[in-house]
Amino acid sequence: MADTDAEVVRAPATDRPALSDATTAILLGLREQARPEAATLGWYAVLAPIYVAGVIFFWVDGTVSMGLMWSSLFLVILALPASIITWRASRWIPSAYAQLGWSPWRTVTARVVRARAGLATVEVEENGTFTAFEVRGLRAAHRSVIARTGALWLVGPAADGWAFARVDGSHEAFPARVRRKPLPPGAVSEPVAPAETSRRQARWLRSRVWRSQWLFLAAPLYSALYALGEPPFRWQKLAVHLGVVLLFVAWFPLSTRYRFGDLRLPNLVEAGEWTRAQAWAAPWEARLEGTAEATVTVRLDDGTTLTASLPNASVDLLGTVWDTGTLWFAGKPEAGKTMAAGFPGYPLLAVARLR
Repeated sequence: MADTDAEVVRAPATDRPALSDATTAILLGLREQARPEAATLGWYAVLAPIYVAGVIFFWVDGTVSMGLMWSSLFLVILALPASIITWRASRWIPSAYAQLGWSPWRTVTARVVRARAGLATVEVEENGTFTAFEVRGLRAAHRSVIARTGALWLVGPAADGWAFARVDGSHEAFPARVRRKPLPPGAVSEPVAPAETSRRQARWLRSRVWRSQWLFLAAPLYSALYALGEPPFRWQKLAVHLGVVLLFVAWFPLSTRYRFGDLRLPNLVEAGEWTRAQAWAAPWEARLEGTAEATVTVRLDDGTTLTASLPNASVDLLGTVWDTGTLWFAGKPEAGKTMAAGFPGYPLLAVARLR
C-alpha cells in the first residue's frame, strides 16, 4: 500500500466545542434517534410470529402453531433484550450534549489495555495523571489507530462519570466511563501498520453483512422447520409458515441490498497502491444506522474527472471527504471499476463504483 505519512485526515478543532463539528453532531443525533427505534423493532419482532400463529388458528385448522409460538419465544430471548440493552446503553446521550456542546477536544496519550466485543479498556495519561476508561464502540480498526498514534482525543469526564473519546480518522464521540477496578497488567498487542487498519475495517464491514442476515432470518426458518414435524400436519399450515419465511427472505435482503458490496472489501483493499484524488460529495441523507448512499465527484492528478457511487458510505467517511476535499482509492481509479474507497490507515472505507 502507499505511504500514508502525508496528511490523510484532519485533527479535530481544539478552539471550539466538539459539537461544532457538523459530522459529530449528525452522528450524535442518529444515536439519539436510534433509542426509540430499537425498542419498537424489538416489539415488532416479538409480535409478528404471534400474529401469524393467530392466522393459522383462525383460518387453517383451529390449532395453535407451536412452531410460531416457539419462534416468538426465540425472538423474546433475542430481540427484546437487545432493544432494552440498546436503550439503556444510550443513557450517556444527555451527558454528551451537555459536554460536547461546551467543551473542545483535547489530546491525551493513550494505550489499549484490554479489548472485547464493543468495549475497550483504554488508559490515558494527561499532565502526569493516569486514568483508565471503558470505551464503548471501539472496533479493531480504531484500536490499531490508537496503537499507531499512541493518543486519542478526549472530553470530560464530568461529575456523572461520563467522558467522550475520539480516535484519529473518526468524528464519532465514543462514550467512556471511568474504570473503578484496578487495571490488568500489560497491554493489548495491536498492529500499527496503516494497511492492517484498513484490512480490519474491511473484514468488519464484511462480517456485518452476514450477521444482520442470519440473525434476522433465524426465527422464521426455525418456525418453518418446526412445522414439518408438528402434528397435525396440514399443507395449509406449512404454506403459511413458508410464506412467512419467503417474506422475510425476500424483504430483508432487498431492504439492505446496499450492504452487499461490502462483501468484496477485503479483496478490494488489496488491489494496489492507494491513490489520492480531489473530491466533492453531492448532498446525501443519512440512514439511522449511520450510513448513506452518496455520489462523489473526483478529480485525479492528471485532470481526469470521474463520478464515484458509494451505496453504503459511513457518515464518518463522508464527513472526512468534506473536511479534506479528498478521497483515496485502492488501485488506479478508472471508469467502470468497482474499488475500495476511503482513507488509508483509518477506519474509513466503502465500496465505490466509478463511471
